[in-house]
Amino acid sequence: MKNNLQQSIIAQGMGIISLILGIVDTVITVIFGISLISFFLGVLSITIGTIGFFHAKNVNGSIIIPRIGLISGIVSIVFLVIWLFAIAGVYAIVGI
Repeated sequence: MKNNLQQSIIAQGMGIISLILGIVDTVITVIFGISLISFFLGVLSITIGTIGFFHAKNVNGSIIIPRIGLISGIVSIVFLVIWLFAIAGVYAIVGI
């Protein structure tokens, strides 16, 4: 039981890291728009969230925090894509 609890704590830690990265990335994307840092933070958040989610699922731990971290990473990437389309639309309208 102790090993299972320790594995669950590791999965929760990965979920918290993913959640923090996703929130920071969403704020950076909304404020600054398209940036390479935002893309890498989003991908890192999704990767860590996915690993934490499946790790928690394998040890029958709580999957709520890793799932929220994964979702926050996905939301940040969606905001990044929206910014990309918005800037591309402005360039298409202006004709640059």
